[in-house]
Amino acid sequence: MEKWSQGLQRRLTKLEQKIESVLVMDLQNNPSQTAKTLFEPHHESVLIRTLSRELPEDLEDRTIILFSRLAIFFDIGILLEKENLNWKAQAYFEEGRMNPLVDQAMEVKGGPQISPLQIVKAPAIPFLKQLGIHEKIRNPENLTAFLLRPHDQVSFLVMTRLAGPWLKNHMNDIHQEILKAFA
Repeated sequence: MEKWSQGLQRRLTKLEQKIESVLVMDLQNNPSQTAKTLFEPHHESVLIRTLSRELPEDLEDRTIILFSRLAIFFDIGILLEKENLNWKAQAYFEEGRMNPLVDQAMEVKGGPQISPLQIVKAPAIPFLKQLGIHEKIRNPENLTAFLLRPHDQVSFLVMTRLAGPWLKNHMNDIHQEILKAFA
């Protein structure tokens, strides 16, 4: 478990440095843009089909890369690793930005026993309260949470504000790509 956390932290740091260097270059080229722009998740099926492309064979690397790719499609996401009967949060993203969770005891107790073919849909507030971050999230009552478990030891908890008519297709497309990635 410790190896997983340290490896995740290392990879997230490298990924953040690469992303930051690209963003710095972009902001230097477009000084009129500010860091205060509102994040809006993407819902294009063409982008969604790129989720499972060119992933490494190593489970940890594949999980981290896939999870980081999900950040552009959801408002909030939490990467959970199974630890005994509980699920411990290893990383999260909010509004497109990845964040490690080093030395934070964020756990979801128990959780539903689902297969990789299932998606659990629920209001986001109970999950956010259990993780102790509901007060930090802007308008948590507008979020819908989805729990995906593509592997015995890995779950993704993703949250979105996307309206119902588009939500089902969006989640089905995402789920299919996640299944491909872990096949």
